[in-house]
Amino acid sequence: MNEEVPLDDGSVDVVISRYVLEHLRFPNKLFKEIHRILRPGGATLMLTPNVLYYPYAANRLLSIFPVSYGCNTPGKVRRELERADLRISLLTTCCDCLVSAFNRPLGLAAIGYERLVTALHINGAKGLIVAEGKKRLESEPLK
Repeated sequence: MNEEVPLDDGSVDVVISRYVLEHLRFPNKLFKEIHRILRPGGATLMLTPNVLYYPYAANRLLSIFPVSYGCNTPGKVRRELERADLRISLLTTCCDCLVSAFNRPLGLAAIGYERLVTALHINGAKGLIVAEGKKRLESEPLK
């Protein structure tokens, strides 16, 4: 993301980013642009793979699919939302059904992994990161 979105400042109610963050080398530019175009009280909803999940960690190491993973842990998403002055109203991970459906052995491994991290309460290690950030209202105090 090296250019401005051709929208006016504060002109958008909702920005949805689905499977985008993993392709950006410098995701901070996207977060700043989202903040610019959101109206006060507007929200961004994000869904992106979590590199703490074993298939994405393997891809990161082996470069099977060309992605950057510049912002693909819950902590990195949190930091970028905060740096862009977006208030975090949701940040969690959830299971990745696509990996489970890829083939039977991988599906069984994915189900086992999901059960294990759920049983151990390792909430940040599930397959997908889901986040919502909101632009503060003008009357809303800063943290």
